[in-house]
Amino acid sequence: MKKVMKKIAYLVMLTCNYLLIQSFNIPKFYHGRVFLDEPRFSETGLFSADLTVAGGTKHFRARGYKGHLELAELYLQAYQNFDKGLFIHAFLPFCWVRMNDVERYDLTVDPLPHCIKKTDIYSPGLFAGWTINYQETKHVDYVDATFELGMLLNTPKNAISVPLFPVGYTQQPGFAGAAYFAMGAYEWLTLGLYTQAISFQPATLWSTGSYIKLDHIVPKISVILAFCGDGQNKKIESINPWHMFSIYFSFDVDLATDERPWLPRFKALYTKPVSGYNILKAGMGGFSIGLDAQVIF
Repeated sequence: MKKVMKKIAYLVMLTCNYLLIQSFNIPKFYHGRVFLDEPRFSETGLFSADLTVAGGTKHFRARGYKGHLELAELYLQAYQNFDKGLFIHAFLPFCWVRMNDVERYDLTVDPLPHCIKKTDIYSPGLFAGWTINYQETKHVDYVDATFELGMLLNTPKNAISVPLFPVGYTQQPGFAGAAYFAMGAYEWLTLGLYTQAISFQPATLWSTGSYIKLDHIVPKISVILAFCGDGQNKKIESINPWHMFSIYFSFDVDLATDERPWLPRFKALYTKPVSGYNILKAGMGGFSIGLDAQVIF
């Protein structure tokens, strides 16, 4: 675990050399969903940037091999609002994977190195979207909805070629879409739904789920519990079809005030797969830091 934390720190320092552009959640069969998107505020000129880092470890026995997996992922993402709820969203994901003590338990498969490791960028993306925050309601506090469409760029070949647990999916670009919905009540309770799809030829990755948010249940503190489903419907490269159901939990601290809206927000998160098919149930723990600013055009 200490090695994973060192790699997380390395990824954070590495990313400081890049602009703040971040990442749409790209499902993987070997760990649970790392972050949860909610509907976006529609305020004109609003700029948001977030950095999310997570890591985990897991013993594995798959495809004729066994060993110990260590992984860390870092996601940078940024949003910029324009007029009438329109916005753009960019992201950049990094991943570090290390497999130790790799052995064959099936002698019909080819031998692999005892230790395999890889750090790489995979599938950066750019999206355009529209969001609405509707508050003229009678029985609830508000209803929010966000929709976005975009493209994921090519994954480097070296990231795909990692055996057993590839960092990326394919060298071809992917097309993606997402929808997020939320409803608030009692000034502290939010119920939300989301769905996402990414089309990589010849397969589609999908994500869907629901969440409960105790929004500022005490000043500056929010808690989210989500039930997430992710999967892949056809084989891509060496990755067979799979599906996963996981539980996501986060504890959020928002320091921003009306007088100081630029103060950061922090999040501690944990996600754990509970069931599925063709998956590795690696839990992921991590943190996120973000901030908002007003850009005047």
